Amino acid sequence: MNSPILSLEICSGNTIHIVCAFYRNSEL
Repeated sequence: MNSPILSLEICSGNTIHIVCAFYRNSEL
């Protein structure tokens, strides 16, 4: 699943930083 925009949105929320890190790891 390649959704950098969604990941950025989640990261911007700063509510579920864990999810953000997960997305980042997935991207790598």
